[in-house]
Amino acid sequence: MANEDKKDFNAMLHDSKDMPKFQIITDPKSIEKYGGNKMYFAPPIDYDKVMKKVPYGKVITVGKIREHFAKLSGADFTEPITAGRRTVPETRSCDLSMKACMASRSGEYQKPL
Repeated sequence: MANEDKKDFNAMLHDSKDMPKFQIITDPKSIEKYGGNKMYFAPPIDYDKVMKKVPYGKVITVGKIREHFAKLSGADFTEPITAGRRTVPETRSCDLSMKACMASRSGEYQKPL
């Protein structure tokens, strides 16, 4: 992520960008990959709320959070690209530097508490 020293991650967390919203996808490969055509876009603050509910010592993955949002919203799946980006820099509300947050990411982000 470029210019992490200049980004206001708290502001990004609270910027919903017209979310939540749904999109119907038509690409056959994507429909097959994700198991349906109704895609849900969750706002960043929703990821934050879910992650704050994870009990001390437990781990949650981005995939599980996405499954949770899809089930709650009635969608087939949750938008995958920005979901991974939100969980590290925005919803973590880290006291750590951005580089430390990104360094802690290996594959799917896991939140150790």
